[in-house]
Amino acid sequence: MVRHVLPIVSVLALVAACGDDPDGANPPIIRATGGAAMAGTEMAGNSPMVGDKMMYRPVDWNFVFGGDLPALDSPAWAWVLAADPRPTDEKLRFLVDYFDIAGDFAERTEGVGEPWEYTTWMAGSADGSEASINVSSDAMLSWWYSKGYGPVVSAPGCVVPPEIAVDPAAVDPAAGDSTIASSDLTMPCGSPVEPPAIEPPVGVPSKDEAIAKFREMAVAFGYSADDLAIDAWADDWSASVTGWVRLDGVRSPLSMSASYGENGELTWASGVLAEPEKFAEYPRVGTTAALERMTNEYNGMWTGTGGPMARGGGIAIEPAIEPMPVDSLPVDSMPAIDTVPIEPETITVTIEAVEEELVYVWSEDGSVYLVPGYAFLATQDGYESRYLVSAMPDEYVQQAETPGDVTVDTAVPGPDDAHSGVDVPKGAEKDLVGLAEKAAVEAAESQGWVVRVVARDGEEFPITMDYSTARVNLTVVDGVVTEVYVG
Repeated sequence: MVRHVLPIVSVLALVAACGDDPDGANPPIIRATGGAAMAGTEMAGNSPMVGDKMMYRPVDWNFVFGGDLPALDSPAWAWVLAADPRPTDEKLRFLVDYFDIAGDFAERTEGVGEPWEYTTWMAGSADGSEASINVSSDAMLSWWYSKGYGPVVSAPGCVVPPEIAVDPAAVDPAAGDSTIASSDLTMPCGSPVEPPAIEPPVGVPSKDEAIAKFREMAVAFGYSADDLAIDAWADDWSASVTGWVRLDGVRSPLSMSASYGENGELTWASGVLAEPEKFAEYPRVGTTAALERMTNEYNGMWTGTGGPMARGGGIAIEPAIEPMPVDSLPVDSMPAIDTVPIEPETITVTIEAVEEELVYVWSEDGSVYLVPGYAFLATQDGYESRYLVSAMPDEYVQQAETPGDVTVDTAVPGPDDAHSGVDVPKGAEKDLVGLAEKAAVEAAESQGWVVRVVARDGEEFPITMDYSTARVNLTVVDGVVTEVYVG
């Protein structure tokens, strides 16, 4: 499954309906910050588009539909999850009991007084080596469970042997004593070491078996079979299932997920504790206008992630650590640079169906709105893709000048940071997809991983070219992690 998400603007304030409409007939106007000019993508780990992270070129998107689109233009409800929620003791106790976590939840607040201040509740292992569960204070009350990565086994260190002095007079050739015992020697540093072969775990459940296990867990959390839209995948290493929560029958971005490993053991799970409430009913633009909107928004984006990004015919190069003063550059000696226009790549996507779907809108105060949208479905290279776009008419969204807060520093970690941390288990990074940015960062750091945001809302940041098996690189669209890769 590949989900493509157009970044929905973040809400700054909601103007009360009675303010602009004395009769209260119209829903509230959303004053928003940020733009939706760039498209973000959530790519499955086995997607054919994942892996080409270094080449960039302009793209001309062409969305076509072979038949008649259903209108889907009747009014539809938006939902809200209020900011600053607190989990009830009952819900926290349920999590501890269900996952068999030792001890009770402890509340902790980071960054007190800072714009990025946040609170989490944690139970279990504090260092991530054993089972633990965390709950975030975001509007969704995002939670995540990890069985722990176990004790860290360090590779044996090498020893530089001292010089071994041999007294020729002490050697008796007749006794064959002409060599030094091997026990007197040590393996010198830098000697090649053959890495052990890594075999897939045994007893990994099949896709259908994982879905059956997940449904049992979902029932325990209060979901019925009709409450969740199921996506699943499995390989030799693990099996993962995600259930997208339906609200009044419409698929939403709220989700519950689980991953299973050796002998079907639950290794990771995540979900939300907050319960959305109906907010207001909005008119919709209809699928024909939405398809045109999606085409306009996608055009101009650049392919690839995680490296320099071409904009306006130029290439953004990672700046030097110590830039040379401008006045020291002899202008006359600067050679002319020949530029070659890059022809855009045309990508034609044949839409096969369209569904109603709710999409995220984030407010400055931390509230989350789920507003009417559409999911355009297509099959590409054997993979099902969902292209998401808002159905909200423009008159209900007003741009505000104040930008929203950035929740995670996008500075590139240095080499020391890149090679620290705990190695990310194969496939474990996929569990961060779909989480709010703050919750994803907290979840990754609780596992001992190094976190780096490489792209946010279509803007890609320069990154170092080193590779680290302990680092996860996040792509964030409208406050939600849509793609993760290790390196």
